[in-house]
Amino acid sequence: MKRTLTVSGLAALLIVISAAPVWPAQAPSKLCTAPAPVSSAELPENAEAQADQRNRAVNDEVEATFGVGAIKERIADQLRRGLIGVVADPITGNSTVVATPEFRAVRGLTTAKLMIGCHPAAALIDADDVLVSRAWHPQAAQATFSFSLHANDSRFHVSFDPRFAAAAAALSAVLGDRAVVTVSETGRTGRLNDGEPHFGGAGIRNGYNSSLSSNTCTAGFTVRRNADGQRGGFTAGHCFANGNILYSSTQLWGEAWGKVNFPAYDMIGIKSWSETYDNVIHTDNCCPVKRDVIGRDPAVVGDLVCFSGMVSKALCSIQVTSTNGYFCDQYGCTGGLIEAIRGGGVIVRPGDSGAPIYTRYGSNSALATGMVIAAAGGGTIAYGEHIGVIESYFNVSVLTS
Repeated sequence: MKRTLTVSGLAALLIVISAAPVWPAQAPSKLCTAPAPVSSAELPENAEAQADQRNRAVNDEVEATFGVGAIKERIADQLRRGLIGVVADPITGNSTVVATPEFRAVRGLTTAKLMIGCHPAAALIDADDVLVSRAWHPQAAQATFSFSLHANDSRFHVSFDPRFAAAAAALSAVLGDRAVVTVSETGRTGRLNDGEPHFGGAGIRNGYNSSLSSNTCTAGFTVRRNADGQRGGFTAGHCFANGNILYSSTQLWGEAWGKVNFPAYDMIGIKSWSETYDNVIHTDNCCPVKRDVIGRDPAVVGDLVCFSGMVSKALCSIQVTSTNGYFCDQYGCTGGLIEAIRGGGVIVRPGDSGAPIYTRYGSNSALATGMVIAAAGGGTIAYGEHIGVIESYFNVSVLTS
């Protein structure tokens, strides 16, 4: 299922508007920029594990230095802690932590290079306020767009659906050099006849249908409710309504429940006392075609993760570029999201909403990281809810046995 119109024949377009910004314009210089991630090839599994270990060390030092952010923390609040973000290179293994110019708590870090960003915190906080308030243009409150603060150039990168080009141009004029604004297909983004025991990554739909092409979204990880032990799963909240009876083609999957605060939380639970569920996710089209879920691996910037959507199937070597991204449309904004790319390649397609985000562990296992909910840049930029947020929101635990 997808909550946006697809406008074909429109190429990605960079909006460049000459206008006097509120803050003095200053093009990012080499002294305050770091190379952006560019890798698009799938890396060996051992390389992903090594990158994960390095990124954990960097993340631990960042949290010790800048403090730990709250769940779904505003980017503005992250900036108030002095942190613009982290840039990680999966090829070299090097990381750069970018701080606001005002931050002077440390002279350096032991696990990464420390760099001062290109814009003062106040200027970037003001830009975040503009984006979140959605009042810069008459279309802004209804526009479909996504954004995150990129540490490599200290600028907000904002992607708009082509229907809202006027709002994109107006935002570019307001934010000036504090943002890179693009226009390309953007939207919230199901295997196909998943019987018992049910696995994560299955294609699901509202109601019975014998066609394998009738599924509309993807099931996330299977879970157990902490209050009563009932098993089930979850998927993206925009896919279904509470009380919907969900099927994987002809196979009953469960009843949708727990959607309360959408779109702040883009998630909905699935439950059943009669159906059975296992700690397994589909990972076809290759090698292996399924993986046992044995634990959790919270996302940090630089991690290399995998998606397993109904349409795109299992894709790996996808790099986490932010853990505090935003996706907005006519329903409102979903914040505190995982943002990830694979060097400009398409990694999310319509029907992949709800897909498990995971890291590979050994040859047959997986660790739960999150759930895909949206994409921008024609499917080249993915957004997902964090696994910790999902477990806390529903008071559930991912099945690991």
